[in-house]
Formats: sequence, structure tokens, C-alpha cells
Amino acid sequence: MKHLNFLKQKIWNNQVSPERNSCVRRNLQFRLFLLSITLLSCIPANAQDIITLRSGEQIEARVTEISPSELRYKRFDNIDGPTRVVAIADVFAINYENGTREVINPFTPVSATQTQAAPTQQTQGQPAQQQWQTAQTPSQQTQERQNRPQTVGNAHNTRGETAIGVNALVGIEGEYVDFGFGAKILHNISPLMRLAPEINILWNTSSGGFGGVSYTNVNRFMSICANTHIVLPLPVGNLYSLVGIGWANLNVSVRASALGGSVNESVSESVNFLVIPLGVGFEYISKAFPKLSLVGESKLKFMFTDGNSGSRLYVGGGIKYKF
Repeated sequence: MKHLNFLKQKIWNNQVSPERNSCVRRNLQFRLFLLSITLLSCIPANAQDIITLRSGEQIEARVTEISPSELRYKRFDNIDGPTRVVAIADVFAINYENGTREVINPFTPVSATQTQAAPTQQTQGQPAQQQWQTAQTPSQQTQERQNRPQTVGNAHNTRGETAIGVNALVGIEGEYVDFGFGAKILHNISPLMRLAPEINILWNTSSGGFGGVSYTNVNRFMSICANTHIVLPLPVGNLYSLVGIGWANLNVSVRASALGGSVNESVSESVNFLVIPLGVGFEYISKAFPKLSLVGESKLKFMFTDGNSGSRLYVGGGIKYKF
């Protein structure tokens, strides 16, 4: 230490030779230069903000303003250039030059390979929307599957769907043939099962005569049934079976008259039945008119009353309209 102080004193008092004095000065200047380089290397080289967009793109910038709807910045490679604006909804996070990080929208950006594999459609003149992945809980996935229309082939059987149907009917019981119509409401409680309450009304008329007396016989058969359809979807429609329970009423009216018109009498009788229908049907669904179906149905109605029983065959065809 004493030698160092002695050397400094000699240098400043010019007690050493000019050549030695110049050499010492150059040595001190070189050491100051190395010290400056060391201090400069400690200054951060990346003194800029890093903006990460939701698409995964990173922008080196200087953030100037953040509002609830947009972020304003200048590009770091053009600080004196124009101020640029990006929607705050498109910003994932900002890494500031002081080392702090602010997450704007806490989502996971889609990787570049995923974005290229599934590009989004965009309108000309509008920026492409950013792709995002959002995790779903198991309960959310189950709810989404339940709400999704369940389709098999060309038959769309969505849970909760309602339709109405009308059809023409032919009823056959022994030698009697009835003609009439029916109407029903169909409601899907699942893609493979639906409720189908219906009402049917049929008539038949016959006439004859004996012993100089002519008669006219009018039969009216009305039934109301609550049916359930079990549906088997096919590529062109639905094949279904039906079973139900209901009530029916048969009204028989006979009008008799003598040939000369001297006798004119009318008699009617009404009978109620418990009805159990069993049957099958098919619905054809057109691709051109998916809401409209052509329906063909055949069912056998078993009827019970006061210890008596019988059956009646029904064959019909009609249309169904889906709401």
C-alpha cells in the first residue's frame, strides 16, 4: 500500500520520467475502459415490453396506454413510429421491462400447429378470430351431449321434440268395415321413445230389408288412447312399435221403415270398452322436407266390456309434421 501511494505521488509530482509517466497513465485509462464495459454489461439488454396475444404471437413493444377495451403501444424497433392499437380481448399477457408480468386474459393460447390444422373462416377485410381452448368439466360435457340433437341416419329424433299427425283409417271387425280418420300428438321423451296420445273416429253404414220392412244401420266407433312408441331409427326414417291403453265407445243406430211408410222407428244403443292397442308403423322422412313425414300404421285393438271381449284391426296412412 505504501508503494502504491508513493507511485501516485511521484506521478502527479512529475518525479518519474515522462516515458514512465505516460505508460502509467495509459494503464489507468485501459483499466477505466474495462470498468466501463463491465458496468454497461450489467444493464439489461432487453429493455422493452413483451405483449403476448391470445393467438400465441409475441410483440416487442413499449406499452403507452391500457384501457378497458384496448391496448396502445409502439413497436420497439420503431419507437418514433405510429402508435398501434390492439383489442384488450385479444391480449393474453404483458411482460414489462422491469420484469413484472400482468395476465390480461387467463386462457391458454392455441399452439401454432393447432391453429394451422383448423384455420378459422373470416370475412374479407376483417381480422381472423383467435382460437382458444377452454377446459370443460365432466358435468359440462354431459350436459352438452344431452342438449345435442341425437341423429341416426336421416331420422332426426331429438329429445323434447313435438309433432302432430293426421291419418285416414280403415277398421275391420268380422264382416264389418269402418272408415274414418285419426289425429295424434307425438312428443319425444328420448331419441328412442315417445308419447303419442291419439283419437280415432270411424263409421260404417249398412242397409237391408225383410218382411216388407227396410232398415238402415249406422255404427260409430270412437276411441281415445294414450300410446307409447318404441322407435328404431333407419337411414330413411323410423320404424316403431306401439302399445297403449284407452277408452272406446261403440254407438249402434238402426232406423226401420215399412215399404208404404206406415212404420217408421229408430233404435240406438251405446257400449263402452276398455281398449289395449298393439301395433307397428313406419315413417318415411324426406331429405328435401325433413319436417314432413309420410306415415303408415297397422294396429290391433283389443276391447273388453262386461266380461265380453273382442278385437278390431286398423290400417291407416297419413302425414306427420314436426315443429
